[in-house]
This record gives sequence, structure tokens and C-alpha cells, in this order.
Amino acid sequence: MAISAQTRPGAHGRVKRVLGLVYAWAGFSMMWCFWLSFAVFLSNPSKLAPYWPLPFVDRGGAIDDPLAAPLIDILLIALFGLQHSLMARPWFKRWWAASIPPAFERCTYVHMANIALFAMIVFWQPIPVEIWTIPHDFARASLWAVFALGWIILLLGARSASSRADGDRAGHRFSRSCPYALRTVSR
Repeated sequence: MAISAQTRPGAHGRVKRVLGLVYAWAGFSMMWCFWLSFAVFLSNPSKLAPYWPLPFVDRGGAIDDPLAAPLIDILLIALFGLQHSLMARPWFKRWWAASIPPAFERCTYVHMANIALFAMIVFWQPIPVEIWTIPHDFARASLWAVFALGWIILLLGARSASSRADGDRAGHRFSRSCPYALRTVSR
């Protein structure tokens, strides 16, 4: 006599764990795909343009109006920021924790961030006029270096957060360092 998955002890819990892992790994893998897409979106590599299916920061889109395009872009950036800001609020976390299993809280946040980032990339409208330009090679190279430094800081921060999330918490206390340690002087 065959035992169905419904009557096997613990089978339901194993299925939930496997589905939870699939859900979490899907968010993690999509996150890296979207961040790679975002890096390509911002860097606008000319050699990749014929093969890349998504828009670039200054190529793609369908709106040629110099007023409508930045308005749409500002709304997309606001959507991305709003998703991050709202989901980080304590009242939202309490409400969200009561709505879904604890194991799904973080990966659902990642899925929502992925959707917001992908929407920003897909619906981005390049502004059809030149806003600013850097004619000097040294200045242009310096800006690219600052851009790269920003990515390095982002990736090192993600690595640090990841190591702490994996249980490497012995002796770690949260501390604010520069630039987050800057404080305003109260009167």
C-alpha cells in the first residue's frame, strides 16, 4: 500500500521548506541578474547595445518629450525609493510579519526590490536633450572612478551584511562609521 505525501509524517513541512528555499533562491538569483542589468543600464556600453534587450539610461524608451521623460523617470526612482522606505518601517514590518511566515519576510522584500528595480530599467525614458557633458578626459575618468568606487562600497557592504546574516556575529556590534557617523550639532 502506497503512502501519499499527505499521510507521511513531516512531508508537509519538508515541502514547505523546499518551496521556501526555491522562493528565497529565486529572489537571490533574480537580484543579481537585475543588479547586473542595472550596471549595464547605467554604464551604457556601446559594444553591447546591439545585443542587449533592455533600455540603457540614455537609449531606448518611446517618449521624446523633454518634460514627460524626466517626470516618468522621477516617478520610477520614487517608486524604487518608496518600496525600500516603506518596507523598512517598523509598522510595516510588524504588519508584514503577521501576514507571512518569518522565513519569507526577507526574501519577499528582495522580490519587491527586484520588481521595483526591473520596472525602473524597463520603463525608463531617456531625456531627449543633453543635460550635461564632461569634455575633459581626466574629469570623465574621475567620475567613472567615483562610480566604480560606489559599486565597490555597495558590494563590500553586501558582503559584510551577508557574513553577519550567516551567523558570523560573535563579537560584532552595530556601529556607525563614516559617512553614516556624521551628526548634526543640536542647539
